[in-house]
Amino acid sequence: MSARGGVRNPDFLKLWAGAGLNHLAVRVGAITYPLLALWHSGSPGVAGLVMAAVLLPNLVVQLPAGVLVDRLDRRRLMLWCDVGCVLVTGSVGGALLAGAYWTAHLAVAGFLHGALCVVHALAEQAAVRHVVSAGELPVALGRNEARSRGAALLGQPVGSVLLAAGRTLPFLFAAAAHLVSLLLLLTIRRDLQESRGPAAEPPLRAVRAGAAWLFARPFLRTLVLLLSASNVVFQAVTLALMEIVVRGHGSVALVGVITALSGLGGMAGALTGSWWARRAGLRPLVIGAFALWSLVIAALAVSTSPPVLALLYTLIGYAGGAINVSAHVRLVQVTPDALLGRVTSVALLVGMGPAAAGSLAAGLLLDAAGTTRTVLGMSAVMALLAAVAALSPALRGEPTARAQNRRGK
Repeated sequence: MSARGGVRNPDFLKLWAGAGLNHLAVRVGAITYPLLALWHSGSPGVAGLVMAAVLLPNLVVQLPAGVLVDRLDRRRLMLWCDVGCVLVTGSVGGALLAGAYWTAHLAVAGFLHGALCVVHALAEQAAVRHVVSAGELPVALGRNEARSRGAALLGQPVGSVLLAAGRTLPFLFAAAAHLVSLLLLLTIRRDLQESRGPAAEPPLRAVRAGAAWLFARPFLRTLVLLLSASNVVFQAVTLALMEIVVRGHGSVALVGVITALSGLGGMAGALTGSWWARRAGLRPLVIGAFALWSLVIAALAVSTSPPVLALLYTLIGYAGGAINVSAHVRLVQVTPDALLGRVTSVALLVGMGPAAAGSLAAGLLLDAAGTTRTVLGMSAVMALLAAVAALSPALRGEPTARAQNRRGK
């Protein structure tokens, strides 16, 4: 089958579309839950509390979700997640239709919605390689990364427009999206995991097994830690964009346009990442991405023109999309199926978890050192990461699926 065949594969398309609806629904919720809280309470503190509840599953649910994905039937798990999401979002929409509102209800619903979508997303990522051939996998995962970035782009404007049109509409939209996802999953009959025996490990030990497998692989360990460090840097870069635009008397809308273009660049990078990895290899792609980021971030320190800022952020997004999908392809290719959910959850937690602390540190650094010095410092950090990637012996031993399978689980 050709690489393009993965895009035409009916089971892949159903899985891709259903998960895309889930991604869009949770992105719509991420903006509408706190906005609705602010609308009713008039308190930014209450809105912040609800937003924290919506985002908290990304930190606290990842590891337990990885255990569930590796222990339960993935298709059934996703079906139950969709059922739960329909009930949760429908409960908010139903309460609003009845004229009732409780902040506690909104916070709990936001947390449950986010938690169920974390589990669904992990299960779908682990299931993809069971609906496409090995040759189609890089293209399929590239489509998935582009889909996720597209949902991130559309979520905020769709949620805001729906909420402006009617308080219940975002939640009814989300419930309908999850229902369609459920119906699509019901039409997929094939198994989405290898056959497995009964689970023998306690949950905590199961999580440790996934972490141990990942960190025992020098190439994957180094790659995840490098990407984690880059995500911390990008918190400062994002805050710097806001400062640069405000300092130049630009509007909030301009920030939105530039970040949207960065998202479009990320989608393009995701769609071409496997092409770059096939021709250059993952290690040169990693080194090149970090070197490019260093140069682009340095240029940000002396840029105030909106078109130039847009171009620079588009380049940042493009490199990010390419490296993310290429790293994910390699992770899926070399990880045993019985560990894939846990290994992916650990990689996501390590890769994205420090970003929250990075946001706080970035804000303090921008206040203390100013925008130009902070941005140049972040450029130097990226250059250092590029040097680490180039000199690291761990990245020279790039794994292949066949080699990893010979090494065993």
